[in-house]
Amino acid sequence: MSIVRMRKIFRKRARVKIGKKELNLPSWTEVVFGLIVLIFLVGAYYTFGTPSGGGGGNQRALMQARGGTVIATVNGLKITRGLFDANVRMRMDGPMGEIDFTQERWVKTSTLDSLIEAALLREAARKEKIKVNGDEIEQKKQETIDDVVAQRFPDKKRLRDFLRNKKMSLEEYKAQLRQEMFKDPEALKEQLIQEKLQKQVEEAVTITDQDLKDSYTEVKASHILIDPKKEAEKAQAAQGGKTDAAVDGDALARSKAEKLLQQIKSGADFAKLARENSSDPGSATKGGDLGWFKKGMMVKEFDDVAFTLQPGQVSELVKTQFGYHIIKVVDRRSNLPKDFEKNKEALRTQLKEERKWRAWQEYRENLKKTAEIRVFDPELNAYRLQDEGKTQEAKQLLQEAVAADPDNLSATWELASLLQEDGAYQEAVDLLDKLAVNERAVRTPRLHLQRGELYEKLKQKAKAVEAYKQAFDWASAFTQQNMFVNMQLESRLKALGEKALAAQVKAWLDDFNKQQQSQGGNPFGNVMLQ
Repeated sequence: MSIVRMRKIFRKRARVKIGKKELNLPSWTEVVFGLIVLIFLVGAYYTFGTPSGGGGGNQRALMQARGGTVIATVNGLKITRGLFDANVRMRMDGPMGEIDFTQERWVKTSTLDSLIEAALLREAARKEKIKVNGDEIEQKKQETIDDVVAQRFPDKKRLRDFLRNKKMSLEEYKAQLRQEMFKDPEALKEQLIQEKLQKQVEEAVTITDQDLKDSYTEVKASHILIDPKKEAEKAQAAQGGKTDAAVDGDALARSKAEKLLQQIKSGADFAKLARENSSDPGSATKGGDLGWFKKGMMVKEFDDVAFTLQPGQVSELVKTQFGYHIIKVVDRRSNLPKDFEKNKEALRTQLKEERKWRAWQEYRENLKKTAEIRVFDPELNAYRLQDEGKTQEAKQLLQEAVAADPDNLSATWELASLLQEDGAYQEAVDLLDKLAVNERAVRTPRLHLQRGELYEKLKQKAKAVEAYKQAFDWASAFTQQNMFVNMQLESRLKALGEKALAAQVKAWLDDFNKQQQSQGGNPFGNVMLQ
């Protein structure tokens, strides 16, 4: 998948309709809902103070080992562990069902990101002196209640029947909703303040005629991507995979990209170097070719450079979330629609909405870039290092986290995964076997699937088969996650010659598919297939 495709997938997930038009925008409702919850928890936490937690000295020692009662600071503002843990628990038991511990890493990192962003937006709103008054709050309450009633009862007859059964008037029902929905007045106030902040940022966006014409300019480009994580993995593999020496994937990637850039400047063939070195699987085999794309289809850092280059020009190194890029623009063209003049104002409106969304994203990103953010929790720091390709440093921090708290399921799982990548199969399976006797972890099919694969690598077939049996036992419910587990189980069991058990798994998969088809769905449910 190329960087272009990554960007397209992201934008597909952010489409909403405005009138009859479909625009590439995020769901601000989701953002606001998340912020309301966060703000409520902030209020509750600072109202009731730090939970005692019990446990005396042992509990205090555990808290200290995990980074203390303050998990992070944002420009000096403290994010407490009580607040963080409460948000993680809420997300783990969210409206989509309980999330198992093998996915907890992503819950924890996204929770921290949300708390950091909420703090930054509150601080930004204060600096901009944005305020709301009582009338605005009251109007928002009324609008929200009217929207809820309209969504719940699009048919007026159903609303009348509901009110008749409940023996209440519409006014009484709305009063009940008001009481249920607005228990924390500060949460709604914060929501309105941040909506005003967003509106202020978006209102600064203007679209001139030239901007509109430029939006139809396309470039055809190639690139070479050097991924820090992959460079770190290569370095560890070259060292035997078991070294404790820190590997700086970012430095390795930058150094490699710089050498490639020098070769290109000296006349080396760009396409050949891309095929031999690029980490982008979607374009490497095509010599780095990304095809034609408009501004906004790539991540901002890539876009900003690509559209300044003329055909034949090669960029300096460009750093994005994916790594280091060398970009070569092959051609440029303007692709104005035939009805451009006729529909100019409608096109301007659409472009403005897209630019407003982008301006808000960039505003939030810039708040993070310019903020002083410090994270004290070793587990969360490990995940940051892991994302940067510094897996050995990440492993060391995860070992500290697990030593401090053996009941930390997510840290144990992630540590086992890193050990497995290093080829330390026995150490990895020893950790997973400890998880397998944990009351919460034992119910997770993926845990037993992973144990089975490790035992296979250790040439212990009996233990592998036993682990696979446990995985199948716990993956009995008809869910999409269990479908993926059972697909892998069937393949592994066939490879081991366990025909009877493989047949049982196959029967489960057949029954699952029949159920999905009978419900008019497909075996992948809502999974996005690209």
